[in-house]
Amino acid sequence: MSILPRRFERIKNVLNCRMKNLTVLVEAVNKPHNLSAILRTCDAAGVFEANFICEKDKVKNF
Repeated sequence: MSILPRRFERIKNVLNCRMKNLTVLVEAVNKPHNLSAILRTCDAAGVFEANFICEKDKVKNF
């Protein structure tokens, strides 16, 4: 499957508009579906990096 040149240029333009200087930091997310929602939002906004802080005993629940 090939991509039309116009479509390929559009994809490159969108990728070049991502937020390279923004990092999301989230602490104490209690529900896995909230974590998923945060990651989807980061992806949609073009955020390159997301960091999550949680207690060691709660990691196994994710």
